[in-house]
Amino acid sequence: MSYFDKDRAADGVSPRMSSFPKPGISSVGEYQQAGRPWLKQFTANALVVDITGTTTLINDAANKQEFPYVAKRIVINNTSAAGNFAVISFCSLNVADDDTIASSAALIHGNYYLLDGGTSLTLEAKCRRLYIGGNIGATPAISLYAELTGIEHDYDLDVEGISGISDA
Repeated sequence: MSYFDKDRAADGVSPRMSSFPKPGISSVGEYQQAGRPWLKQFTANALVVDITGTTTLINDAANKQEFPYVAKRIVINNTSAAGNFAVISFCSLNVADDDTIASSAALIHGNYYLLDGGTSLTLEAKCRRLYIGGNIGATPAISLYAELTGIEHDYDLDVEGISGISDA
């Protein structure tokens, strides 16, 4: 009889000697050290409705920017000319509001950011994805930089009812 997992590998018991747990969403060390760089340049797709005039659900799947790991810092540069606004949100504009099912929760509650051409935005926030589109008729050129942790958690914010993300 053996007391060591290493000796029991032949019994079908996997050894635990060299397997360490992966970092989780609250792993402080992942946010303290320098992150892995991630860069992308693209032209954002124009949204099909003017966000200031309606709250209709918008199919913004093409505007989703997914990071391979949880980001701890994000820098978004709108390199277009002034007046070419980018619409930035942490939640899909397809998430319906409970009170008005046919309407976008993020748009109804104003949980998006408008980034004018020629300006940048730095976010110190943990997230796994962003939605970046152009306001109606606008296709802004975006330069996106993220500083990534080693955390593989999904960290899904695409649900209704999160205060400041998809709810008031």
